[in-house]
Amino acid sequence: MLENQWICTNELSLSDFLFPNSRKSGHHICYHYYANIVKNWVSKLGLVIAQYDTHSLSHIKASLIYALTKNLRAIQLLLGHSKLQNAGNNYTFIR
Repeated sequence: MLENQWICTNELSLSDFLFPNSRKSGHHICYHYYANIVKNWVSKLGLVIAQYDTHSLSHIKASLIYALTKNLRAIQLLLGHSKLQNAGNNYTFIR
């Protein structure tokens, strides 16, 4: 996978951020900066920006992971749900 190659090439550890803050060492970028990155990527691909925001992309990724693994606990952790039931309500319909 491309992201695994990027992580290995940059010798990242579990404590490193995928999107580090260039102004504050040891911190991640803010949500708004990340949202602008996503917006620019979507725009460059010629997609409709309103259909591909950070929230919908996180759920697309979670849907794909659940479809492959059926692991609701992983989805709960990925999306930051406090209850497993909240994650399950959104993804158990996927076959």
